[in-house]
Amino acid sequence: MKRSPDKTDHSDAHLLADLTRINYLPKVWLAPEPIRQLRRLMRHRAQLVRRRKDVKLRIRGLLRENRLQCSDAAAWTKAWLAWLQNAELAASDRWLMEDHLVELAALATRIQAVESRVKLATADDPLVARLMTLPGVGLVTAATMRAEIGRFDRFDTGKQVRPRMRVCSPRSRAKLNVPRAVSLCYDHRRQVQGYSPGGIGLWFDAGLFSLL
Repeated sequence: MKRSPDKTDHSDAHLLADLTRINYLPKVWLAPEPIRQLRRLMRHRAQLVRRRKDVKLRIRGLLRENRLQCSDAAAWTKAWLAWLQNAELAASDRWLMEDHLVELAALATRIQAVESRVKLATADDPLVARLMTLPGVGLVTAATMRAEIGRFDRFDTGKQVRPRMRVCSPRSRAKLNVPRAVSLCYDHRRQVQGYSPGGIGLWFDAGLFSLL
């Protein structure tokens, strides 16, 4: 169309109609409103999770600056948080720590609220219910796949799903010493994660993985 010497609206419309007649133009699937609402919910949850991660990094950075480390408990466990309340910090650093902990608790509450909303929104969705019957697939994973992929029957072949998914062979999984149910796979560009039913792994791409 760009190279056509007769660049008018009428000629462009005629060419598009001719391409549509021979079924050359691909159809674009527009997600219905419930799916778009679910996408907004899942992406809002992803934003909250990223903010929670940032707060945790600030807390760890504050401890690192004060040369403090708990050797009796793993990070973010109840025992570790109890140790954190009594850690020796300067007055200003203690105030910052308390502020970070308040923000962390608030974000956890908001994430739980979003997940409750997602559960309510997908309560009558048979596809989400079916996905959740797979080992290693919970509400967040199932709702994310439903929101980002929408209808699975709009793909005729597995190759059409390939831009969103990755396939890992049993040999590659064994080489990586990956569990059979929920696994981690690395390539030269990104880290992806997914579920491997029956020896074939369906792997979320980086964009989809970031929402989980």
